[in-house]
Amino acid sequence: MADRDVSSLFADYRYYGVFENRQDLSNLDNAHGLIRRPEIYGDEQYNGQRDWSRSRFDERSYDHIVAVSQAGAEHIARRLDRVAWDGWRCHVLSEKGRPFAVVMTKTGRELEFDGRLRVRWSKSDLMIRLPDEPSWSAEETDVDSALPAMAALVRQRRERHRAELTAGWALFRDPVDVLDLGSAYAVAVEPGGNTALPLDEHEAARLVPRLVVRNARRTAELIDGHHYLAVFDSLQDCAAVGTARSLVRCTPDEEHWELFVGDDEWPPTTRPYLEHTLPIGRPDLAEVIGKLASVTRNFDVISPSLGCVAHVELAPGERPGLALRQWRDRPTWYVRDRW
Repeated sequence: MADRDVSSLFADYRYYGVFENRQDLSNLDNAHGLIRRPEIYGDEQYNGQRDWSRSRFDERSYDHIVAVSQAGAEHIARRLDRVAWDGWRCHVLSEKGRPFAVVMTKTGRELEFDGRLRVRWSKSDLMIRLPDEPSWSAEETDVDSALPAMAALVRQRRERHRAELTAGWALFRDPVDVLDLGSAYAVAVEPGGNTALPLDEHEAARLVPRLVVRNARRTAELIDGHHYLAVFDSLQDCAAVGTARSLVRCTPDEEHWELFVGDDEWPPTTRPYLEHTLPIGRPDLAEVIGKLASVTRNFDVISPSLGCVAHVELAPGERPGLALRQWRDRPTWYVRDRW
């Protein structure tokens, strides 16, 4: 599980396997849950068959939550796909040949999917009613084979509510991808012949900044041997580099991090795990540096053994003084923004 992308700030998601016992951690097949984290919050758990929902797992509970690579996450997801509906029967219900629901049944329990994404499965009595509905038919299949029908139900439901969904279109590379809004690759004003879903305001407000960050991560370029990342107060701010409140850079292996303090001064800093970051290219780099040079900034100088040894305020046009430069003679010291 020790791949670079376990903790990379350039990965689409950070993934975590959920285990019941510490002794299970060495084998991914022992995981009973999978979490993806798109930013510094918003954990989602995998329920099988491309179904992601808000995570119920708690790092303070009995569960052991461990970072895994993307390959490890795909391995766990395949296992959860196999066990999620173990013992259930799956039927695609149609009316006059047109599918209108996918129904799962198991010993007195019945759940249906009708195209809603936020509440994926709801209680159902459709199979009980089936004998009394002459225009209905049911085709038994396995849940993986039912995914195209489920995706079609999502598109049909969205089309019925088209007048309410006016915030743009999420674009997808594969028709089944519509089951997971997080797999969209763009948001556009019009569908343009692509596999697409119309969005409401809440969905678009959540998805657009995520895609800005994701696409920037995927296309991140090295500038003179470093990756540069602007730091923001919120995910929404990432859409406008001029709102950046800080700037960091790292080596290609993400092992060494430095903080921009002004006048081409780049002292060591910590990896910005709990910050909203956006990889930027050379044109945006100049804009962010210019913006930061025009505002008053505050810094803490940190000694691993002594803690904070200095608070420094740097006004626009002011060059870093001795207090901010003392890290040069103390290789274990570092500097971070003070908020």
